[in-house]
Amino acid sequence: MLTKTDFRNWLQCPKYLWLYKFRKDLLPADIDRTLSRRFEEGYEVEKYAYELFPGGVSADDRDLGLAIARTKKLIKSGETLIFQPTFADRRLFCRSDIISYDRARRRWDIFEVKGTTELKEDVHLPDVAFQRLCLESAGLAVGRLNICHINNQYVRRGAIDPRKLLKFADVTTEAGKLADRVGLEAEAALEILRRRVEPEVQILRQCGQPYDCPFVDHCWRGIPDPSIYDAGLSEKKLKELLDRGVIRLADVPDGYVTNKLKHRFYHAVKTGQVHFDRQAVADELGELEY
Repeated sequence: MLTKTDFRNWLQCPKYLWLYKFRKDLLPADIDRTLSRRFEEGYEVEKYAYELFPGGVSADDRDLGLAIARTKKLIKSGETLIFQPTFADRRLFCRSDIISYDRARRRWDIFEVKGTTELKEDVHLPDVAFQRLCLESAGLAVGRLNICHINNQYVRRGAIDPRKLLKFADVTTEAGKLADRVGLEAEAALEILRRRVEPEVQILRQCGQPYDCPFVDHCWRGIPDPSIYDAGLSEKKLKELLDRGVIRLADVPDGYVTNKLKHRFYHAVKTGQVHFDRQAVADELGELEY
């Protein structure tokens, strides 16, 4: 089963998804505390978002089976505003923050609450597009897709005013354009989860974009020091070198490293000659006072 978190991990790196599902023993010891802190921050923002939707009913439950059943029951009973609804079939799973039924259009609007101070299109749009895919798989007609995030221009005076603290962005059109891609990506992610062998993936920029990957130590265990990743190269150049089997910095052909400071380092590694900038050292020492 592919969850919303799984899908996010897949978009960052297929190996991240596979390791997260099958090799959680490789996660850092403090990962639980990190995730707990992130969840707590998210719940704090959601709490204020709920105040903007009076009359909402929560479908939340620690038991996912009960949460799914409760969501179905609330929808069937005619509830039109549900917090933390949970949807799943044999392939996809997601828990949304808020869904609201538009009687006029007979569709459910999705509101995803984020603790960020801006809309991050590369992260948030695939998120709500995946939720839409899950709801539609569960048989619901989906209407508008919305991102709720913190207004960084808000200045608190007295009690927090949720109407000023939070901003809403209608991303129905933008996220809708990702529908086909999200469907194909979900199928590809499910396919890799059927494998029992860790996938091979070239290390490019995905280890820290858009989030720091907790499996870096595992994936980088065979990377020499110094390597091509210490040369300030573009992703295109990194891929060219990896395709050629080049990983050591000393093996990088001339002309690849163009950054002035990085080139000094590259030249020192390549030739074995220490680069000593006497003037720079003198300038630094000149700033010191007895």
